[in-house]
Formats: sequence, C-alpha cells, structure tokens
Amino acid sequence: MERRKKEEKEESNIEKLARLIARDPEVNTIKDVYEKIKELVGPLIQGMLEAELEDELGYGKYDKENKKTDDSSPCVKVK
Repeated sequence: MERRKKEEKEESNIEKLARLIARDPEVNTIKDVYEKIKELVGPLIQGMLEAELEDELGYGKYDKENKKTDDSSPCVKVK
C-alpha cells in the first residue's frame, strides 16, 4: 500500500513537470519540447552520477569529516 502511494506521488511529480513544460511560453513546437527535455536530462544524470559516487566512496562531495584520507591536495608531492 505504501509503495503504491509513493508511485502515485512520483507520477504526480512527473505530470506536474509535464504541465510546466507545456505551459512554458517558449514551448510552441515539439522541437521546443525536446529542447526542454534535453535541459532536464543533463542535471538529472549529473545528480544520479554524484549520488552513485557518494554511495561508492561512503562520503559526499563536500563531506570532509568522513573522508578516509588526510591529504586534501590534488597535487602529487615530489621529494
């Protein structure tokens, strides 16, 4: 029952997004719709990749406390 409510909520959010795109005054043709969808896909994939990396590493992009190394320098030190 809980899962069904969650699915309905997600569908509702998708429908809201579709309505926002459809009501955008810059959207007049199907090509305009495709352009808006392209604008959405980039940040969506970026967010998914960052979440996957965070899960794999065990800490967030800006989470300095849970990082397992003391070295914060991206440079290689040469002696």
